[in-house]
Amino acid sequence: MSLKKDKNIKSLKVSFIAVPKTASYSIVKTCEKFDSFKNLGHATLSSDIIKELNSSTVSFCFVRNPYDRFLSGYRYINKWSSDSKSKHSVSIGLSLDHCRSFDDFVKQIFDITDSLPVLDKRPMLSIKNMKTFQPQTFFIYTDGKKIINEVLRYENLQKEWCDFLIKYSLPYSQIVKRRNKSSLSVQDMGKNSWHDMYSDKIADIIYEYYKHDFK
Repeated sequence: MSLKKDKNIKSLKVSFIAVPKTASYSIVKTCEKFDSFKNLGHATLSSDIIKELNSSTVSFCFVRNPYDRFLSGYRYINKWSSDSKSKHSVSIGLSLDHCRSFDDFVKQIFDITDSLPVLDKRPMLSIKNMKTFQPQTFFIYTDGKKIINEVLRYENLQKEWCDFLIKYSLPYSQIVKRRNKSSLSVQDMGKNSWHDMYSDKIADIIYEYYKHDFK
C-alpha cells in the first residue's frame, strides 16, 4: 500500500476508515469534492475491507485520546436517548433512565452491577455490541499488522489534516465544521474538562479496556 511516486492526483485512490467519535462526519463532508475518495465508514478490518484498503493508494483515519473519545460517546448516547425521532431512542432511553451518573453508565456497559438497581426485563447496553465504543486498534490493526497507512491525531485535527494533504499532493480543503457534535457538553455536566469526569476507579476500567489504544 505504499504510495507510488509517479501517481498523480487524479489516479490517487484515497480510502478513509471512520473511527467513531473522531470527527468522521466532518472528514467525510470535507472529502466529498475528491473524486478519488472512498468512505469505508465505521468498518473494522474484515477480509473485504482489507482487500479494499490494499487496492488503495493511501488509507487514513483519525484517532483520539481514549478517555476523551469514550466521554464523547457517552454524550452522544445521551443525545440519542433524548431524541424521540431517533431509531435508537427507545432502547437507549430505557437503558439509560436508571443511570444516575457517568459512573453508572460505565458500570452498566461493562457489566459491573455493584451499584445499579435491579432492572425488570429492561434492555441492557453492552460494550461488546456498541461500535461507538470499540477500541480504535480494531480499525487499524489485524493480527498485529498495521493496515492503515496514515493514522492522524484528532487533537491536532487541522494541522495533521493539512500535513496529510501536502504529503500526498492533494488539493487544500479546510475541514468543515463538525455538525454531528455531541449535544451535552462537559460544562453542561458541571465539569471543567473531560479529566474531571473520571474517578480513579472509572479511569482504571477505561484504561484496561483501551490499553492498546494508549500505546
